[in-house]
Amino acid sequence: LAVFTGSDAVAVGYGAADAAGSQTNITAVGNQALGTATSGNSNTALGSYALGSTVDGASNVAVGYRCLKHSLAATPPQSVRMQQT
Repeated sequence: LAVFTGSDAVAVGYGAADAAGSQTNITAVGNQALGTATSGNSNTALGSYALGSTVDGASNVAVGYRCLKHSLAATPPQSVRMQQT
């Protein structure tokens, strides 16, 4: 599911749903999960660099090393960021 447009999906593996064009209700697990998604709401990403470059979004959850690293608008209270320090 590296490049697709859709919602209500589950993607597992390296780059899971990495460049999804529309992201709503997606669960992605893996290194760079939803890594370059440009927008989206109500998504869950687990893994290193998860939701790493998300530009806009609300109600997203990212867990992993350097998750939400370059995200611009995806900051609390819109998203939850949990990472190892």
